[in-house]
Amino acid sequence: MTTAEISRTANQSALAPGKHRRWWQEAVTFAGLSAVAVILLELLFATCGIGGQEFLEPDPKLGCRQIPGKQVTWRLEGFSNDYLSSSGHRDVEHEQAKPVGTKRIMVLGDSATEGLQVPLGNTYCRVLERHLNSGSAGRSEVLNFGCSSYSTGQQVLQFEQQAVKYHPDLTVLLYVSGAALQNVYNPYKRVAEARPYFFIDSTGRLQEDDSVLLEQATAMQPNAVLSFLRKNSRIYGVLSQTNLSLSIHEKLYHKIRGWLVSLMARVQPAQSNKFKRLLYPPQDVWPVTSKLITRLNDVCLANGSKLIVMIFPNTVNDPVQTKQIAEFIRLSKQERFGLLDLTPAFKANPDPSSLFLQYHFSSDGHKVAAEQLAAFLKNQKQIDGTTAW
Repeated sequence: MTTAEISRTANQSALAPGKHRRWWQEAVTFAGLSAVAVILLELLFATCGIGGQEFLEPDPKLGCRQIPGKQVTWRLEGFSNDYLSSSGHRDVEHEQAKPVGTKRIMVLGDSATEGLQVPLGNTYCRVLERHLNSGSAGRSEVLNFGCSSYSTGQQVLQFEQQAVKYHPDLTVLLYVSGAALQNVYNPYKRVAEARPYFFIDSTGRLQEDDSVLLEQATAMQPNAVLSFLRKNSRIYGVLSQTNLSLSIHEKLYHKIRGWLVSLMARVQPAQSNKFKRLLYPPQDVWPVTSKLITRLNDVCLANGSKLIVMIFPNTVNDPVQTKQIAEFIRLSKQERFGLLDLTPAFKANPDPSSLFLQYHFSSDGHKVAAEQLAAFLKNQKQIDGTTAW
């Protein structure tokens, strides 16, 4: 065979279809390389503590809840890197059955109580427990049921559905006026958050409105893939956090996202028409909130627990909160529950700004809150004439 023939045969072999990589081989290679890239990116994000701020998942009754056992690395305001408990709370582990000889304090609240902005051991719940157990013959447990974004109404339902099973001797609710704003449905918002809302009917009774939860029931159904990604994927956490940040800080993005959500609701009329939206007049925040507090107090008393409302410090002299504090004083005397306003103690601090990071307590702020609550429990008398603790 001549040199020319050998060259011609080699070229024909190179061009033969059977000698080329098939499309599925290319797809497998691409999928394999993509999987390796994803794993490496997950490892990089985990090593750097990136993408670990996803900690909430949908809940059909309360709207959302914390992800049990999730490691949360928080950087938005302050810093913390801790695990949520196996029961899904920013807390250490607690058995549901109360140990013999132990007094329990159940703490309800929103992100100010949850305290992701500081290490777990620095939250006022953990500091309070150490205060109560130092030099004491008895033992006290402080359980933190605080959850970001929870309204007062969600906190009341959380106590009725979950916290009451832990048989607390005392229940503390940290009242933040921002949480009260979420108690009533705002018909002027383009997209309502999935949560139960409350209103006062024509007879003066408190009623629950779950229509938004029903509207979004399909999206809130358990999803194994999304649940796995929320709990384990740092990449998912980065994408979710980016969406949250843009929704808060970019008005155009917020409008476009709201428009898309509304559009998706319109193209699914079957789901939207499964129920009729409750019709009632626009609600004032305080009358609804005061009835929720009264309801919580009644449930606490019925289950052998005393209620104390602790008010988030009004260091900025917000006139709305100032008015609400006066209403709380009146309501606490009427309904006979304990009331502790943190405002005087925070204002009396030589450097009040050091007690906050941006919106939430710093570690020093948590310490002051715990000290004030410990002093209240030890030194003040409850309205029934017995000592608080």
